[in-house]
Amino acid sequence: MNYLKLFLVFIFMTSFYGNAQPKDVLPTPEFKAEPVDGMRNLYLNFIEKFNSPKIASNQNEIKVKLSFFVETDGSLSEITAEGETEEIRNEMIRVMKLLPNWKPAMTNGEPIRSRFIMPITIKVTKDNPPKK
Repeated sequence: MNYLKLFLVFIFMTSFYGNAQPKDVLPTPEFKAEPVDGMRNLYLNFIEKFNSPKIASNQNEIKVKLSFFVETDGSLSEITAEGETEEIRNEMIRVMKLLPNWKPAMTNGEPIRSRFIMPITIKVTKDNPPKK
């Protein structure tokens, strides 16, 4: 009886991973995805739209790692953030959703879906306090 349960679990896990694989395995692009106006303008646009939640008075920088997919039409999907507080992560995700589409990654002249990881560090100083 126990062997039957293990066998059924193994079949279920195998089919689950088999179904998940095509979306997770991405081809290596010839040209990587990039912001339409360049990375510098993306960061400037990001800072302009970012409204920092309340942070500790002794904190001098905010660090978050954003992860997302650039779809074939240049839109961003599955945006996640790691680091800092939930409030800051949510604000960074909100801002990413407001930014313009990207140039998608390309292979053989065709746009392809690609994953992008973008570390963000925002320096907080007396001259550049968080927005309220």
